[in-house]
Amino acid sequence: MRHLKTEEWVKIFNAYDNFKNRKISKFEFEQISFSIRQNYWNKGSLKRMLRKRKMYHLNMNIQSKTGKASKKGKGVGRKKRKALDYTWIDTLKDDEKDAVIKYYYRIFSENNIDADIKNIKEIEKLSSSNKAKILLIAKSTYYEKLKVKKIEKQKYIKHEEVIRQSFMDNKMRYGRRRLSKYLFLTYNIKVNPRTLENYMKRLNLFTFVRRKKRQKNTKILMLSLRIWFKEIIIQRIIQFTQLM
Repeated sequence: MRHLKTEEWVKIFNAYDNFKNRKISKFEFEQISFSIRQNYWNKGSLKRMLRKRKMYHLNMNIQSKTGKASKKGKGVGRKKRKALDYTWIDTLKDDEKDAVIKYYYRIFSENNIDADIKNIKEIEKLSSSNKAKILLIAKSTYYEKLKVKKIEKQKYIKHEEVIRQSFMDNKMRYGRRRLSKYLFLTYNIKVNPRTLENYMKRLNLFTFVRRKKRQKNTKILMLSLRIWFKEIIIQRIIQFTQLM
C-alpha cells in the first residue's frame, strides 16, 4: 500500500468525523476511505489512522518519511569512481615503457590479481604506484598481496617415539594420567599430563574405550526379590500354623 499525502489523510479524517457525528453511514465512510486508500480497514490500520488523526489535531506532522533520502551535504556519500586514465604512461621512460609492454604481453591470457602481482613483481624498473595503476588496484591492496604468508612450522614433540610406543604397548587404553605415570615408571621420563594430552592429540593417539558390562535390569531384580519375600512369608505362616 502506498503512503498517503497529508491532503488525503485530511479527507479520511473529515469522513470519520462525519461518521462519528452520524452525518454519514459506516458504509459511506468505508467507501470514501477505500477510494483514497484502495484498501479496507482492519483493526491495526484503523488504530494507526486514529493515532494520525490525533497527531493532526495537535498540529503535528503526519507526512510519512519512509523512502525519502536525507539531504546530503558536500562530500557526503560514496565517491564517484574515477575514469581510467592512461596518460601517465606517456610520462614514463623508454625502458619503463618496454617493461609495461612486456608485462601486458605476459598476462594477456590471464585474469587473476595474484598472478598479475606475481608477474609484475619481477619488473623492477617501475615504481609501486605505477604497478598499482597497471593492475587497477589501490596501493594498499598491492602491498597487502605482496606479503608472504608465513609457513606454519610443525612443533617438535619431545619423546615422540617413546610416547607412541608406550601408548601402543598398553593397547591404546591408557589416558593422559596413566600414560604419564607409565612413562615415569618405565622410562624415567617426566611429562605433565596436560602437556601429554596435547602431544597425544597432535599424534592422533586416542584411547580405546571399553564398553561397560551390561547391567541387570532393575525391574526384573525387584520382581524376583518380591517373589522371594513372598515365599519366605508363606513358609513362616505354614510353620506358625503347624506349631499351633
